[in-house]
Amino acid sequence: RELRHAIQDTKRPLVFWVGAGASSWLGYPTWKELARQLRRDFSKFVEGFDNAAAVKEIEAKEFPEFFQNCRDLDRSRYHHFLSNIFLPRPATPLCQRFTDALGNITPLRVLTTNVDEALEQRFSLPGIFQRADVTGCLEQLQLGNSFIAKLHGSRSAIESAVFTRDDYKNLTAGVGYLSTLRHIFATATVVFLGYSVSDQYVIDLLSDNRRDMS
Repeated sequence: RELRHAIQDTKRPLVFWVGAGASSWLGYPTWKELARQLRRDFSKFVEGFDNAAAVKEIEAKEFPEFFQNCRDLDRSRYHHFLSNIFLPRPATPLCQRFTDALGNITPLRVLTTNVDEALEQRFSLPGIFQRADVTGCLEQLQLGNSFIAKLHGSRSAIESAVFTRDDYKNLTAGVGYLSTLRHIFATATVVFLGYSVSDQYVIDLLSDNRRDMS
């Protein structure tokens, strides 16, 4: 009720930030589950894999470091594993209810860190932006149009998806990427759904926004 009240009383555009918790309704793994599955795969089939170190990294939630070590050890197997994990999956009642609710909102504006392609397959929107051209969603926001922005990439281009330490460094090194998110936080009402807000760059952006909008 508080959320509905806040949204109804603002003239700011509404943007949903959808995380892995929503994808888990389709059976996709959370970050920790994904890391554990990848560790089991590498421990069985990749020579030189340090299983003990991997367990420590996963339990410490050092996921980008863990994914980095796996990719450095066997890039081909790493990408093949991720591509298979995020293959399309059939709809579930809970996920259908979620997407039906989103579908009732016009315009629908979604930022997502999920690399699965469930949202763009469900909503045939003309504005689908990958992280390389994410600045394009700002024009759609200003025009009042719907869009989906894939902030961490997509399964169909799995080699550019964001999981590793280096991926995050490259992501946050892009001025356009961070400035786009900073503008959205400053001008829109952003509702997080199924997202843990554990990415440090997002925490930093929210902290900056809180200071600037105080």
